[in-house]
Order: sequence, then C-alpha cells, then structure tokens
Amino acid sequence: MPEPVGPEPGAEMAEVAVEEPTRRLAVEPQPLAWLVMTKGPQTGREFRLNPDETTIGRAAENDIILDDPTVSRYHAKVRQEEEDFYLYDMAATNPTLVNGQPITRHLLQEGDKVGIGEMVLVFKRVQ
Repeated sequence: MPEPVGPEPGAEMAEVAVEEPTRRLAVEPQPLAWLVMTKGPQTGREFRLNPDETTIGRAAENDIILDDPTVSRYHAKVRQEEEDFYLYDMAATNPTLVNGQPITRHLLQEGDKVGIGEMVLVFKRVQ
C-alpha cells in the first residue's frame, strides 16, 4: 500500500498569499500567414503556416504535402523570423519560384506567387 504524500515530519508549511486574484499577462498576437493554392489539383485550398517552420514537398513528413511528380520530396520551407516569413528552396530538382523567378531565400510579401513544381500558391497574411 502506498504511503501518503505530504510534508516530511518536522517540515514547516509555507503560507500562500491569496489576497489578489491571478492576473492575466498581455499576450502579443502571433503573425498569421497562409499559402493559398491558385493553380493545381487543390485550387482554393488554404495552408496555414506554422509559427516557426513549415515544410513543403511530396514526402508524407511535410507539413504541406503536394502529391505531384514535379515536386521534390523535400522541396521548400517557410520559416518565421521575427515578424517576417522567409521562403527557402531546399535544393529541389525543380527550382522554387517567387513571381516567376528562382530563389534560394526570399522574404515573402503579401500576394507573392510561389511556384512549386507545376503548382502556384499565393502568400497571404493577417496584417
């Protein structure tokens, strides 16, 4: 039979002040952003970006899975850095494009068109 849990014999109990209710600290809202597919098999689908990193590719381990042979298994990622979102190409077979131009790292802006394989996703964020 387990022994009762409590203070050790001879230990003093600390008094806890309960005069004031717990105060809620102000929490800064986190930036919210999405990629919206405008060309591809899931046109209109919105993919919410994670607050730290979002991986994109054909492999099942990715946060955004794009089932298309023109997409590499680990094609790209979006990282939140401070208040901004950056898109990184992961040395995919087909380049990651932003507004038609190949990138290795790109600061995403509202309305940027991200080309991954034959699909296009548009970057949107809550300002």
